[in-house]
Amino acid sequence: MKSPLVAAGVTISAGAGIASTVKTYAEFEAAMSQVKAISGATGEEFTQLTEKAKQMGATTKFTAAQSAEAFNYMAMAGWKASDMMSGIEGIMNLAAASGEDLGTTSDIVTDALTAFNLKASDSTHFADVLAQASANANTNVSKMGQTFQYVAPVAGAMGYSIEDTALAIGLMANAGIKGEKAGTALRSIFTRLSDPPSDAAEAIEKLGLSITNTDGSMRPLNDVMKDLRKSFAGLTQEQKVQMASQLAGQEAMSGLLALVNASEEDYNKLAEAIGNADGASKKMADTMLDNLSGKWTLFKSALDGVKYLSERFKPYLMDALDWMIEKMPDIEDTLLLTMDRIDEFVGPHKRKKISEFTGTKEWQDADLFGKIKIGWDKLIAEPFSEWWDSSGKQKIMLKAEDIEKDLDLEYRPESLHYSEST
Repeated sequence: MKSPLVAAGVTISAGAGIASTVKTYAEFEAAMSQVKAISGATGEEFTQLTEKAKQMGATTKFTAAQSAEAFNYMAMAGWKASDMMSGIEGIMNLAAASGEDLGTTSDIVTDALTAFNLKASDSTHFADVLAQASANANTNVSKMGQTFQYVAPVAGAMGYSIEDTALAIGLMANAGIKGEKAGTALRSIFTRLSDPPSDAAEAIEKLGLSITNTDGSMRPLNDVMKDLRKSFAGLTQEQKVQMASQLAGQEAMSGLLALVNASEEDYNKLAEAIGNADGASKKMADTMLDNLSGKWTLFKSALDGVKYLSERFKPYLMDALDWMIEKMPDIEDTLLLTMDRIDEFVGPHKRKKISEFTGTKEWQDADLFGKIKIGWDKLIAEPFSEWWDSSGKQKIMLKAEDIEKDLDLEYRPESLHYSEST
């Protein structure tokens, strides 16, 4: 039989080894439980979601727990389990390409798709549009997400496409108008174009703009922007400011001027990039990870996936934890016994010992830390060594052997055929 001290060391080492694994699986299990509660997925659907999250954790830079977090945002948006499984890869590619948090990216995509009345199956295309727009304009996915938060409901209600809206957002970003500021400006522009107050109606008439088709439906945003740019091209700078103020209002006029003042080259370049966005997020994600740092990130994610094997070991881990909880009083008693014996050796002679070592030259010459060391050696270390060598070692070893015997009998039954070297 191994010595109690060796057994204790092995137990501590094993405990440290499984702690991370148990924690990883526990976090994933909790995250998936939240997905289950919100989505209402049960049975085979929930099993498929769980396996999909594990697959994404093993094959992408994100962990299974992070995949579960993304599923959670999809569930909150009312997505079905099948939609969640088909949409997760596009969202992951966008998050990997942009460097944004996976949960935040999922939130941006799901909210915007809902606002534009699009389906979950459009998530990959929308992710590609965001990736391409952010890569070709002076902005990022996070700031575009903030802009969409303000303007998407209005743009969606007007029937504008995500491509045209992303183009407008990118042009504003190139002029330094980003995030919430761009969102409020673009929302105001769209609102005043669709239901113009008197000053905006007057400007629309002067510029000869058509916001709607003959059947009353809204014209494509890109067509409206082209007409605006053409109409503003013949105006003086002063006239441009006046017309922008009438059309968009004082707060949003800078945003409108960003749209009409962008060079033809910049406008066409961004429009072409967004128009050919499909596959952009995956290509960008692959490029971002095609280096030593990226490979290491993928390796760590795959290694993290191995920890989910603890699902198979869960019943055994539960038994082990129950056993350790049961034996904690015995371990506590052993530690208390040790402290009691130290008190017995130190207590009666403490005052005498203090007067002896504080009167020595060594004490007088020592600095603060030197005095602390002398006090520790004389009051704690030496009395403990004396007790340990006389009777303490035998008592503690016997107590440890009792605990180990319980371990052999309760947790390692003969039917498992464990050897002493296991």
